[in-house]
Amino acid sequence: TRFILPDKNILLSIGSYKHKSELIESVRALKEMSFNLYASLGTADFYNAHGIETKAIDWPFGDNGNNKKSPKEELLSIADYLAQRKIDLVINLPLRQHRVSSFVTHGYK
Repeated sequence: TRFILPDKNILLSIGSYKHKSELIESVRALKEMSFNLYASLGTADFYNAHGIETKAIDWPFGDNGNNKKSPKEELLSIADYLAQRKIDLVINLPLRQHRVSSFVTHGYK
């Protein structure tokens, strides 16, 4: 499969509480291996609350353009990090409570 170990930056987006809980020791091990951990908002909240430092970044959707921010205050979204190749590995476990055919995820409008 020619899998290449990530250099330093890993993005976590773990949908369910169950999956977040099951992965806690693996995520802790990644942090102990000195990886920079980035996560979607809910995932970051969970792991930060459990003593695993992650940087929260948000999905780029839902901005209506009315939130005027100075360039200094503007935050990068997950899409920005991916487009700028700032993420070396993505671990994405989406929610599976819905039928795939009826569930719209970020990026698929």
